[in-house]
Amino acid sequence: LVHDKTLWHGITKVTRGVKYSLLFFFDEPERDMSSQVSVYFNNVRVSNRSVDIFWQAENGVLKAVHSGLGPGEKLLQISFPNHVFVARDSASGDVVG
Repeated sequence: LVHDKTLWHGITKVTRGVKYSLLFFFDEPERDMSSQVSVYFNNVRVSNRSVDIFWQAENGVLKAVHSGLGPGEKLLQISFPNHVFVARDSASGDVVG
């Protein structure tokens, strides 16, 4: 069952034992798929070190997008307007962009 596109509920009939219910809550806002944008990352750091790319969720949590973007490498990422990305040095974890 789907309730208001934010809660999915699954349950099954059992003949004996314990009955479990499974719920999924989707608390991210619904996105208009037609508003997707292309985001390009290009590692042009003078230090010749790799970077890890993260997407920053609205609650501040970083979600890994790509690990080890090497010097001179490029990455195309499909995203949505207003998404915030963070680049960290792969070795030190320092924020570099």
